[in-house]
Amino acid sequence: MTSRSVLTTSDLLKIITSYQDGVFHDILPWLGNGQMFLKWKDKAIHYKHSRTTFPDNKKAYLGPLSLAILSGDFEIVKRIAKCRPHLVDAQSFEYALGTQNKEMTQYLIKLNGGNFEFEYLDISCTFQFILSVVRMDNVELLHILREYMSRQYDHIFFDCFSYILQGGNSNCALYLYEIFRENGTFPPGIVNEAAKIGHLELITRLHEDNAAFTTDAMDLAAFNGHLNIVQFLHENRTEGCTKRAMDRAAGRNHINIVKFLHFNRHEGCKRETLVRVVQRNNTEMVKFLIDNRPEDFTSDALDFALFGRSKKIIKILLESKRLKFSQDALEIALANDQPDEVMLFAQIYPESIPREALIQKALQEARLNVAYHLKAAGFPFHLPRSMVKCMTHPKAVEIFQWLVAIEIPLQPQWVNQAEVYGEPPLVEFFKKNIPEEAQESLGFKLFKSSSKLSSNFDKPWKTRKSNNNQ
Repeated sequence: MTSRSVLTTSDLLKIITSYQDGVFHDILPWLGNGQMFLKWKDKAIHYKHSRTTFPDNKKAYLGPLSLAILSGDFEIVKRIAKCRPHLVDAQSFEYALGTQNKEMTQYLIKLNGGNFEFEYLDISCTFQFILSVVRMDNVELLHILREYMSRQYDHIFFDCFSYILQGGNSNCALYLYEIFRENGTFPPGIVNEAAKIGHLELITRLHEDNAAFTTDAMDLAAFNGHLNIVQFLHENRTEGCTKRAMDRAAGRNHINIVKFLHFNRHEGCKRETLVRVVQRNNTEMVKFLIDNRPEDFTSDALDFALFGRSKKIIKILLESKRLKFSQDALEIALANDQPDEVMLFAQIYPESIPREALIQKALQEARLNVAYHLKAAGFPFHLPRSMVKCMTHPKAVEIFQWLVAIEIPLQPQWVNQAEVYGEPPLVEFFKKNIPEEAQESLGFKLFKSSSKLSSNFDKPWKTRKSNNNQ
């Protein structure tokens, strides 16, 4: 009885049970459930690496502490760590950092004393893990990671810098910059990277620390639309920029930067800049360049405007009278059946375009809208040498009905041509409207006259497209 009473005292029971491997009742469901990891790993973890020698292994077992960390339940984390302190290892520390949980991270460090050994297989794994930790631009977590990596991975932090900067993690970038500056080293391309993403504070620091700048900095800032960087470099640096600055800014439709460069700098832009702007259908930019820039822009811009069928841009370019006449551009307007543009060509370049041949060319290519509008506008009317394309057009009957309506005689030889190239309705129309007694001599006379006029159109334009794509 005496031994029983002694061994069952509450104080002795507490001492005995404190050395047993027991767990709190509420954490029992977390123990032995590592296979849960297979169902939600991709959603829970923002970096992927295998802790085995098999890179493709996706079934790594996670202990209960790691699962609790990924769940975000800090109370469960503390209770599991208290019952199973041996689970507080580098893996759990990684997950606390990876889930951006500063409180858990500091708690695990306190329990472990910061004696974590990172068991990465290669540099790539470390690289990805660092990027995962800094993805929310948390400087405190980055500092913790660097300190408890014993700084043996600083060379990887150095390599990560441009990616951290490109990811918009400006605070982490500045933190690392201070470390590099103290060591007297700058990551390669840091100035250009800062200018490219528009990090004014870092550009300012680099300027104050006498980092090496080139014209690339302003070129990249202009290209990516960072007016504040362009202004800072203009006011504080002497490197300036190249023609690429305005060229790229215009191509990206950064109108404020183009205006700033135009009014404050002298480099200008390239002759091909207008082409890039036209290709992107930037009407406001086209007008600004045409109205303000002195460059001898290539007439290819007009070709692309016609390809894009942008009436506003075509009108701006033609009415400016700044581009040399382009036969290719006129051919495109005719091919696209754009009557307004063809008539504007004839108005702007009267010395280069034979007006008497325009309707002839339109009918030869079966461009009905151009032919109809030019005739209504009073342009000289002459039949082309061949009407075959009109005969094969889906609206063939309508075309020849129009000729009859405007009192253009139908030619007898068209009956035979329609039988070869056209559809039965067109053949029937010709037989009905061309008198059977029509003389062959009349048909020959009309054909001869038509051939004489068409030869005028077949001659080169007075001003061929110049070779201005230098």
